[in-house]
Amino acid sequence: MSLATLVSFLLGTGFVLTSIYLIYTLGEYSTTTGRGSFDSEAENASSPIDLLREQYAMGEITDEEFEHRLNTLLQLEDTDQQGQSEAPQYNDSIDSTASSDPTAELNMEQSR
Repeated sequence: MSLATLVSFLLGTGFVLTSIYLIYTLGEYSTTTGRGSFDSEAENASSPIDLLREQYAMGEITDEEFEHRLNTLLQLEDTDQQGQSEAPQYNDSIDSTASSDPTAELNMEQSR
């Protein structure tokens, strides 16, 4: 085996091994940072209550602070749900006579 063949073999093997290492490393980087994943936004999206639970589990907040924040979040959720269910329903249909008469549109808006 000649010296040129040996050098070519070593360079080729080095290139292949380096390529495999880079692909593996970049693959690990993309999975740990959430990049390159189609579901990364869905996987990383946590509710405020889940984040609060994580803080409590890590010992970042006290029992009293956890309970206070949890009650606040639950009240906010209840308020949001009530606000959505009590939203007024408007009938936005306008008949053809109202569209041709500007005063009819004004009267309709005032009646709402």
